[in-house]
Amino acid sequence: MVEASDARTPFAAAEGQGGVCRCLVRRLSRRCSASAGLVDAAETSADMVAPAVERQSSAGAGEEAPPYSARHEIEYFFGKGIALGLSSLLNWGIPPLVAMIFAGHAANSAQLQASLGYGRVWYNCTVLMPCVGMMGYCGNVFPGCIGAGRADRIPRYLQRGIALSLLIMIPLFVLQIFSEHIMHSLGVPQVNAHDVGVYCRLMVITAIMTVLDGNIESAFVNLGYARSATLNSFVCGIGIDIGATWLLIYKWDMGVEGAALAQLGVKVARVTVWAALAVYYGLVRKLFVAPAGSEKLFPRREVNVFLSLAAPQILSNFAGWFIFELQVMALANIEGITQDALAAGAVWVQIESSLAAAQDGWIRTTSMRSLVLLGKQDPGARKAFRLFTLLASAVVAVSNIFLFIFQDGLCKMVSNDKAVREWLRKNGWGVA
Repeated sequence: MVEASDARTPFAAAEGQGGVCRCLVRRLSRRCSASAGLVDAAETSADMVAPAVERQSSAGAGEEAPPYSARHEIEYFFGKGIALGLSSLLNWGIPPLVAMIFAGHAANSAQLQASLGYGRVWYNCTVLMPCVGMMGYCGNVFPGCIGAGRADRIPRYLQRGIALSLLIMIPLFVLQIFSEHIMHSLGVPQVNAHDVGVYCRLMVITAIMTVLDGNIESAFVNLGYARSATLNSFVCGIGIDIGATWLLIYKWDMGVEGAALAQLGVKVARVTVWAALAVYYGLVRKLFVAPAGSEKLFPRREVNVFLSLAAPQILSNFAGWFIFELQVMALANIEGITQDALAAGAVWVQIESSLAAAQDGWIRTTSMRSLVLLGKQDPGARKAFRLFTLLASAVVAVSNIFLFIFQDGLCKMVSNDKAVREWLRKNGWGVA
């Protein structure tokens, strides 16, 4: 069974940091409360810990979350989990899998799929993992602001999170220039290493858009617009991504350049949709315009908070996610391995990652509800956590049954190369 912790999406990873960062969030919330003239910080602590996604709308933001009950937990699990799971699947699971599938039906499909697999490894390890860790800043301070009744501080936190992330990422963006030579020195065949260099240099712009997209989505979700995240992922992940990938990889046979440009188009579209939704819901000033008298963009205290939230998550990513990515690099160093076997390995790892993305909704839902009950000091928090874990395991088990049943069809779908299909059939059981 694929462990979601091994191939976490950005928001699954950010949720996983809650236990490490909760004391810092409390500190931020108390500071917000003091500046607002609130005298009893303890009264806001329960609301502070609970993410604002718990609230269905801004109008109902003051409603208290209900206590533990088995019926409510089941309804909450499927109500929130399906929406957030679809959002993650459409955003992080389906797009790269679709690119791999179309690559499997292009000319010289085995080489292209292997190159995309190596490109994915380098990009995730040197760009996406640090980006994910730094998204933890906004993901943790937003609930503190909302819980303390200081939503007016969100624009400055959002600006700071994006700006610091981009500044810290500059050396890693420069590193992409040398990705071809580094990957070749690590044992990747020259033809694949060249493709990795082309792919990753183009993906630098995509990474910038990813920083914008991820932090803005965090603000929307914490303000109670979780369904907007699903809508954005559906429009861009299904519509734009599949269309662009089909056109650039399958129809025009642009190879790794087409895959990178398709991802860039999706991220630009997602940021555009967020801007449109902000206008529609009247959130432009609430999200992007810091009120007069706001604190400076880079006070030393806040920079320290940013680093204290980002550093543990980045280290956590390299302790788990990084090991997951090394599977493809291990294949490259097997003596005598063929391009067909490399392509099958790249597809196998991508399917693993996509399945893990599908589990993200259950992970985030479990984390959010457990934190709400802990913040309320509800003795049912432990029961809720156990119930959510059992429900998530049951859902994953059912999905694995379908994976076994349709295994042959899946192999045919992902490649037109008979040798690649045969390798996948031999090892496909390991995905479940």
